[in-house]
Amino acid sequence: MSTFAVEPTPVMEFSTLLHLPDSAKYRQLLRDGRRLYECAELRNIINRNGLWTADIVDPVNGKPRYSVTVRSDGETITAMSCTCADPLRKQSRPSRCVHVCALCFMLFYRHRYRSSSDDITIPSETTSIVEWYLSKRLNSRIPYDTDAVRTMADGLEILTDFRDDNWDVWLGNRHFHMLLGNCLPTVEESTDITTESWPNPDAPDLDATLPHGWLTLLEAAYERLRDTRHLIRLYALYLIQGKDPTDCRYVDRLRWMLSGNRSREAQLNTLIDDISRHYQPREDNQRRPIPNPAYEHLLRVFERSDDAVTYCNAIHDVDRHCVQRLEATISLDHPEYAGSLRRIANGWKQRYDSRLDYDIAHFTYRAEKIAPALFANGYHDPIIDDCITLMTASARGSKAAFRITLRKRFHDTARATICRDLIEAVRNTLTMDDLDRELADILRRAYDGIAPHTNPIATTFFTEDDVRLVTPPLDDATLQREQPQDFREALQCLSEIDTVTLTGDYDTDHNAIRQHLVEQNEQRKTQAHANGLASRIHAQHHGNEHTEHTGSEKADIERLRQRLNHRLQTLYGSRYTLDGTAIDVNGLFDEPVTVGQRTQWRSLTIGQIGVCAAATILLHRECHDPQLTAQLQKSLANKRLATAIGDALADMLEARTMPGGPDDRAGDDPTVDGAADRAVDNAIGESLRMLREQAPDRQDPTGTVSGEEGESDTSDENDCRIRPDRRIALKTLSGLLEHLNPGFQAPRVDDLDQAERYVMDSMLEFGDLDGFETEDLTEEQPSEEGKHIILGLTILAASMPDRVIPLFDDTPLPCPRLVSALMNSIEETHATLIQARNDNDANDDYAEQESLSDTINLLLHLLRQAHRRLRERFAPQAVLQCQ
Repeated sequence: MSTFAVEPTPVMEFSTLLHLPDSAKYRQLLRDGRRLYECAELRNIINRNGLWTADIVDPVNGKPRYSVTVRSDGETITAMSCTCADPLRKQSRPSRCVHVCALCFMLFYRHRYRSSSDDITIPSETTSIVEWYLSKRLNSRIPYDTDAVRTMADGLEILTDFRDDNWDVWLGNRHFHMLLGNCLPTVEESTDITTESWPNPDAPDLDATLPHGWLTLLEAAYERLRDTRHLIRLYALYLIQGKDPTDCRYVDRLRWMLSGNRSREAQLNTLIDDISRHYQPREDNQRRPIPNPAYEHLLRVFERSDDAVTYCNAIHDVDRHCVQRLEATISLDHPEYAGSLRRIANGWKQRYDSRLDYDIAHFTYRAEKIAPALFANGYHDPIIDDCITLMTASARGSKAAFRITLRKRFHDTARATICRDLIEAVRNTLTMDDLDRELADILRRAYDGIAPHTNPIATTFFTEDDVRLVTPPLDDATLQREQPQDFREALQCLSEIDTVTLTGDYDTDHNAIRQHLVEQNEQRKTQAHANGLASRIHAQHHGNEHTEHTGSEKADIERLRQRLNHRLQTLYGSRYTLDGTAIDVNGLFDEPVTVGQRTQWRSLTIGQIGVCAAATILLHRECHDPQLTAQLQKSLANKRLATAIGDALADMLEARTMPGGPDDRAGDDPTVDGAADRAVDNAIGESLRMLREQAPDRQDPTGTVSGEEGESDTSDENDCRIRPDRRIALKTLSGLLEHLNPGFQAPRVDDLDQAERYVMDSMLEFGDLDGFETEDLTEEQPSEEGKHIILGLTILAASMPDRVIPLFDDTPLPCPRLVSALMNSIEETHATLIQARNDNDANDDYAEQESLSDTINLLLHLLRQAHRRLRERFAPQAVLQCQ
């Protein structure tokens, strides 16, 4: 099927490609195309490098009728075609058919509702429907105040009994909220409260206008509240009930909303498991099961083969076509079904998820002992998360989740083989006591499930700082003649492997290969360090008389090192220095040759990033060759540290303007003077400018264990992860400010609506009617309510500086006093945290990586970021006047 090129058009404006002169026909085309998509008559959707193909199927038996194709990169449509067009008729432009329209609607909604790695996209289309309904029926609207909307949602939850403690009842289709009927009057009739005449509960008014009646009102409230948790449950409920054929669209809504990172995908898998575990078909008045197209679509999309068998067994007597519609799904795990569904047994029926958290923690503990390179410096390699995902699917008896994980994460047999060997290694350490028995069963399922996707004759060697996959070099003739089944048998076909002479005894040969890999790694690391950027810079200075340091230059560099150590201790605590044990930066600029060397830079504390920034300053100071400077920049970018180190350098400069910064302690040390501090600032500024120049393209080191990530997870691996967890640190800040300020209630750290209300509420006290002509912006003390507003903005500015600080530009009155008060609050909080960190450092033994001091350092970093954004944005206005 050939495609017809069209003028490149944004996906969100695809309707312009289907425009018809007759407006009525044009609207009907869009309605019919959207209905085809929402009723799941668009199936087998595949994306091949931007070429989207799909089948239009018969809704009764699921047999394909037409094939449709659209070429799109996700942002722009460039070509389209459909087999419904007459192949004998030459067309110069695409056929404006309803099938192309349906696939375009899928791309449209995917672009609109797909979540990013940072934020979940919350739909808002239901809100507009409910707004129209309420204005038409009751002359009212959904309030904008969060507390009022929360009250509205609470009332609807009580009315419909949509509560957490009844969730299992809702999942099983055993709730009878529909008995409420329609108790809102229509436009044509009014209800006299003194009479006993109420609207007919069976009247279609409420459900005809609102797709799900009372639940649509509740859905609009959740959209306004951005209540993701309850909104997801509501979508799941629509799929379970399946009252409207267009409810199939909520399968995609769930997939797109819970995408972007691993934690959301795990939440989605758990939700689908709960739905299939409790699902029971709805029944009609004669107690006969009712087919549910929405649930069938969920089974197809998530490949729930066993659940499809259960569903077909339940409704086969009333819908003989159900097996045809789900045939492809059933055949995934049961290719032998041959129409006799009742004889199919689920081999994973036993569930082991009653203590799954313990089993996962137990597995992680043992895996870290076996493969420490995958856990370097508090970082978990993504392959550990993949193993945990496989374990979760195994424990819950979900072959579908297991299969989807294999397809999404394990793009080659090498990755699957490493995962297989790690699972097997953990299994071999278990004992058969009561505590380990369930974990052993879970790992057995995971091993059996992944084994067919691995290289049977390869094996993985887990050393102290590396993970190496070794495959015996057998030619095709030997493989066909000997047919080895595993690594042991493959070794029997060789006399040596990688210069290691084999003896024929498997244990001896295995240990010899392992020792050879260890020695080889040491040689490679030594060679990499000798060829490293730092070694080349030092060699250049000592080998070239024109660039060799003079005694004065060496003394300057040594003084710079001392000043940087002083600044590191001031900013991050006494244990963070260039010579300390918090992090070893000797290999920071070397090319990594082992997995451990790569992963040790992937998860750092703020203090460790500061030490790396100080090492960068020193090395950059020694660089006199532009090529070496470019290689320094590229080295940090390849380790994905350039952004984090750049932020740390800006942090060092901003600390000079904050209470408790390096200037405040300079007087205590007679060796530190203003000129020395300025020299340090100049060195920091030069390194920061170097990093902020156009950085080279990031390149993944070859040969990583993790390999390429799936589409939804690539963002997780882009930059260095900062420890400890940012949200936990912000909650610590909220608790501290609540403790120090009785009566203050901290906002949610991601509540942008609350930030907008804080800014608007502050106008009465902090707004300036006369512009910026105030003589003294800091003289008047704010009221108690004003203090609480400033404290709330302190938390939100630290959490979301790029989204909160621009709100001050949209105020109805100039607000220099508000900016001044917020900066003062940030500075006071900063000084309080500095003192708390220093007190904690005096007593902390640093046994835990994510200590309280590291949490405080992260908070100090966030506060300095907010302070810098305020100072840079408002310096020409309020800040300069305050100073």
